[in-house]
This record gives sequence, structure tokens and C-alpha cells, in this order.
Amino acid sequence: MKIFSLKLLENVGKPVIDPSREGDQSTLTCEGKATEYSNYSWWSADNALLAAGDQLRVNKTGDPNRGYKCTLHNPVSEQTSNTALEEELFPAAVPVYCPLGGEVTLNSVEKPAALSSIEWIFNSSDSIVLWKNNTLHFYRGFQNRTYLNTETGQITVGSLTAEDDGVYSARINNRGLAKIYQLKVIAPVSKPTITSSCSATVCVLTCKTESAKVQWWIGGVWQEGSANLTVEKEVNEDQSFSCRVSNPVSSETSDHIFVNNLFHYAPVSKPTITSSCSATVCVLTCKTESAKVQWWIGGVWQEGSANLTVEKEVNEDQSFSCRVSNPVSSETSDHIFVNNLFHYGLETWKIIVIVIAVVCIVAVIGLLAYIKRDTLMTLWNK
Repeated sequence: MKIFSLKLLENVGKPVIDPSREGDQSTLTCEGKATEYSNYSWWSADNALLAAGDQLRVNKTGDPNRGYKCTLHNPVSEQTSNTALEEELFPAAVPVYCPLGGEVTLNSVEKPAALSSIEWIFNSSDSIVLWKNNTLHFYRGFQNRTYLNTETGQITVGSLTAEDDGVYSARINNRGLAKIYQLKVIAPVSKPTITSSCSATVCVLTCKTESAKVQWWIGGVWQEGSANLTVEKEVNEDQSFSCRVSNPVSSETSDHIFVNNLFHYAPVSKPTITSSCSATVCVLTCKTESAKVQWWIGGVWQEGSANLTVEKEVNEDQSFSCRVSNPVSSETSDHIFVNNLFHYGLETWKIIVIVIAVVCIVAVIGLLAYIKRDTLMTLWNK
């Protein structure tokens, strides 16, 4: 007769992987609801790994998609964890930028659990501060400028110098690295200056700065650019330019420089007006080398180009003139009148009247001549 022993077992719970990082290595712990006769298996890309127990030690391979899973099982059930990817096990250091002389605050974990020990480490080997058994120890010149929040693990370091550049990491409850930061301590940028190199028609502006990021104030907006900006003389002479430089911790803006301070402007000459006319339209041309032209039209100065079209229908007593200017001078042409542009002939009825009058005068003169001749003939015969 056979005798059997019956064991009642609960189902295992779904496990989770808890990583503990040390540099380029990480210890993975398979945590879950285990029971009597429980065992663990480890997997990578569905391939079983030769690992016993609830821990697996892995090295960083450089493949962010490489993953690991653990299976918890007993004779009556099994559960498999979610995949822990290498990019999650070995996260890149978070970049942090701070100014020289400033301070930085770094968090150890997103949601701190009960804390029994906190250690912050500089460049993977040098301790900054250690809190354990309710006792604080500061190292490497961080005394008197470092504050550690023992409830959250958050650290604040002040009076930063260039020597504080480096990698900062936290080890919580003596478990591996919980958080990694790459701190860059940067000097604030200095106010830039603008220098210019000009020909008669083109200027090259240079923003003098050590910063790599440069923006230019052009036409009322900031635009990304390089250290050099080319400006042509044809742009609005009242326009100004400035450059702004920045780095992750500061920005500075140069003084404005105006176009009319870049180019040499000789005084303008007095312009003249020429005309090209048909029977009903005249095109007036303001002869000048200046780019800025205004026309006297209807008693006011109006902005315009070198050419102005005038139609015959305007008041024949109206006059036009042009004014040219640059930043140092202005000149105005003589006035030209509409009645000097178009040929105004007499109206038809006036012509008819004149013709009739001329005919009548000729007839009267002829009649008088005939009467005078007849009178002379009569006197002669007597």
C-alpha cells in the first residue's frame, strides 16, 4: 500500500525586478510573493540564463533594447515579470547646468521609500556626504556648503566652482545607484560687442563673444545666426541691429548699431524732374542717386519711387516736385506744372467762332475794298 503526503500551496504572485546599479554592472533582484518550494528562473530574449536564486548580476552591453525577465514558480503555479530593458537598468546621466558661484539641488529618487541610509557620490568613487544611523558625514571639501534632506535624499550644493564639474549619483539604503547626474558648472556669458567691416555698399557685422549660440535682432525679431551678419546699404537706414549670446545658465545682449552709422553718406545733389508724355499720361522721373524719394502731390509730401505717373485729368494748375534725402542731407527739385506737361488746344465751338469771325472780317475788308475801288473809279471818270 502506497502512502501519499498532500501539500496545499498558494499560487505565487507576479514578480517585479528591482535593479541595483554599480557603475556598468547591475544586480537584479526578482521580488514577488514566494511560497514553499518556490524557485526562480532568469531569461533574456526568451533564452534561459544560467542563474540560480532570486538575483542576477548583469553587465552593460550597449544594447538599449536588451531585456531581462524573471519567473517565479512552484509546483502549482508560475508568474513572469515584465521585461527590464538595459536602457532602464543603465539610464544615461541627466545633464544639469549651473552658473559659477551658484547652487544645485539634486533628487535621489522620484518617490523615496523609508530611508535608512543615503550616500551621494562624486565621479563614481568619492563620497560627498553619508547619512547612516542618524549621523551625517561630509567629505571632499563639501562641508559648510552642502545640505542633505534626510527625509527625501535630496542634496543641495552651493558656492559651485569649476572643480565641481562631474558625475553625481545617489546610493539609497545601501542598494546601488538610484539617480545619476552630469553637472556642468558654467561661467555666465559676458555682454557682447559688435564690430563692423564695411565697403561702399556692404557691411559685415561681427558679434564678439566666446559663446557658441548667437542670435541677431533683424527687422524687429530675434533670428538664429552665426557670429557674422552681412548687411547691405539698401536696407532701411533707420534700421538697427544687435546680437544676443547665451549659454544654458545666462544670456546677454549687445548695444544696438544703426545702419546710418555704418555707411558713409555724401550729401545728396539737387534732383531734376524729366517727363515722358503721351496725349493723356505723363511719367515724371526724379533724377537722383538717393534711394529715398518723396513727391509733392496735392500739397503734401508722399513716399514714392523715382517714377510718378500723372494723368491729364488732374487740375492743370497743380504742380509736382520731388525731394530726395539720406541720413545727412535732403534736396528738393524745382516745381513742374501740369499745364506745362500737356498741350491744351481750344475747344471745337471756340474754333468755329474764330473761323466765322475771321471769315466775317475778311468779307468786310473785301466789301470795303470794293466800295473804295468803285468810288475811285467814279471820281476818275469825272
